[in-house]
Amino acid sequence: MGARTIGLQADLTNESSASEILSAVGKAWGGFDILINIAGGAVTPYEGSRASEISSADVRKAIDVNLMSAIYMCQASVPYLRESSNASIVNTTSLSAESILPGGAYAGYALSKAALAHYTRYLAADLGHLGIRVNAVSPGYTMTGRIQANSAETGFAEKAASSVLGRLGQPTDIARSVAFLASADSSYITGQILSVDGMTTLT
Repeated sequence: MGARTIGLQADLTNESSASEILSAVGKAWGGFDILINIAGGAVTPYEGSRASEISSADVRKAIDVNLMSAIYMCQASVPYLRESSNASIVNTTSLSAESILPGGAYAGYALSKAALAHYTRYLAADLGHLGIRVNAVSPGYTMTGRIQANSAETGFAEKAASSVLGRLGQPTDIARSVAFLASADSSYITGQILSVDGMTTLT
């Protein structure tokens, strides 16, 4: 039995668009059990991203893309998830929410992810009585195209090599962690931020 998928496109920084996309999923599938918020990223340039120089426009953009989009999706999902017997929300934060990136760069990205981590905990406390679990995965340096393209400029590769496992993470490391938090295997876990970073944040 194969997987069923539908393709939808929306601007998740727009609250009504987030609501509309979940409504379309609900109508197509008759509801859903899991919401994974993985849209986002370091959407502003490396140059000018340090805490002392980042523009207010770049801060707002980072917050809209990384925080508000997730909030809109979480809120719009509640009417559907409360009908599920295994409801789970998994957000995506970042090691930058817990530790400082080299040179204090990407300050807007970091603060937006830190806010999302705290929102995750508050939402878990809010929705627990409905049986909806809310957790987040906090990826470390992961071997993506963006990391490879920027490694020389930011020193990410050197930082990652200092992890106790001596390697960058792989996308599959993140995917398996998300799958665990979304599944019934984590049915007594909520309000947690799971670091998947090879212990980078503790070294």
